Amino acid sequence: MTNRLDEIREALLAALPEGGNALHHEEVNRLAELRLAAELLRAKLINGRRADIEKLIRLEGLVNRLSRALGLDRPKPAPPKFPWLAARKAAG
Repeated sequence: MTNRLDEIREALLAALPEGGNALHHEEVNRLAELRLAAELLRAKLINGRRADIEKLIRLEGLVNRLSRALGLDRPKPAPPKFPWLAARKAAG
């Protein structure tokens, strides 16, 4: 489980807008743990084992809200198509 938790954490940290700060990193740790818990619960259901579906719905809702709060739902801006033009405009 630790490997998957680390994978999730690294992916979330890489997706943080502008790298985030120490508080964001704490929230990312929390989000990674919640996302892993939701994944494990969903896997139980998919494999036909008993699991609390209401708990899964709540966990996934919490994961979505926390992701939005950290700005992880926004796509990163695309690089300019013409970098030389962007540099020229920035130079004024």
